Amino acid sequence: MFNDRIVSKSTEHKHLGLTLQSNLCFDKHLNDKIVKAKKNIYVLKNISPYLPLKALDQFYKAHIRSHLDYCDFIYHIPPSQYILGSTLNSAMENIEKIQYKAALAITGAWQGTNRIKLYDELGWESLSDRRSSRRLLQLHKIIDGRTPPFLRNEPPPPRRQRSNRYANSFFPDVIKNWNIFITHFEHFPSYLIFKNHLLSFFRPKSKPIYGIHDPLGLKYLFQLRLGLSPLRYHKNRHNFADTPSASCVCNDGIENVNHFLFHCSLFLDERVAFLNNIKNVMSVDDLNLIQNLALVCLYGHVSRSDSDNKKILLSTIKFIKDSKRFSL
Repeated sequence: MFNDRIVSKSTEHKHLGLTLQSNLCFDKHLNDKIVKAKKNIYVLKNISPYLPLKALDQFYKAHIRSHLDYCDFIYHIPPSQYILGSTLNSAMENIEKIQYKAALAITGAWQGTNRIKLYDELGWESLSDRRSSRRLLQLHKIIDGRTPPFLRNEPPPPRRQRSNRYANSFFPDVIKNWNIFITHFEHFPSYLIFKNHLLSFFRPKSKPIYGIHDPLGLKYLFQLRLGLSPLRYHKNRHNFADTPSASCVCNDGIENVNHFLFHCSLFLDERVAFLNNIKNVMSVDDLNLIQNLALVCLYGHVSRSDSDNKKILLSTIKFIKDSKRFSL
């Protein structure tokens, strides 16, 4: 009874958009959010051939990631730490796959592309790291008196459990991380300073494309940058059944990025035009002396202006298209 009314027993209840379950799990909440996010990933895939990269990035953050962000510091389960790395809980991995699929849709990268490299290209932190930082920011608000007073009450003492459920819950987990990050400051930082510090730690800086709007060309460029493309070296390294050998069909070496851009005899005419386009941008004194010139053609170089780097990348894209190697 509650206020003289019979209250029926329920295993789940939605409160302020968060589905609470009697077993203290958030499976129902997460499944609902994943379903909503997947619908918008379908939209993202269909608009990606037409919109600039920045617009696609904004669409993802506004219409897909926002679903996964809701109450994320409550349902978050920290990754399990091992000597050789960490592993996400299965529920957290399912959420991470949503961001991975969105990144594939935006860049045109192939399934199987390294997740960390893909996030680095776009300047995205993992959703697991994002939830950890949002927990820390929430604790900052609690300590700073910007939340209801009851949240500042002393948390319950640690308890012995067979599982890690209590250790993974908000206060035990965030206090452990807080004690690590707060040592970086001599005095209690403001919210903005603390947030910027966390962003510098968790979020990589995106790789520039210098304002280029060529969805198909950028798709090819991203595939080369990320190391998974139609080139035989990439496909062979990822165990494609139709590519038992990494050797180029020109029979003059391994078909990797450097071979494709500068040595393959199948694209001599296209290469002449390519090198002529960039020779005025790349001075003999510096860029041509760089050991891995392929990286310069894929990313530009810090010694060049944005306009020069844009010319370099556009020349690389034109060579890829003219070679028709990626459209076979």
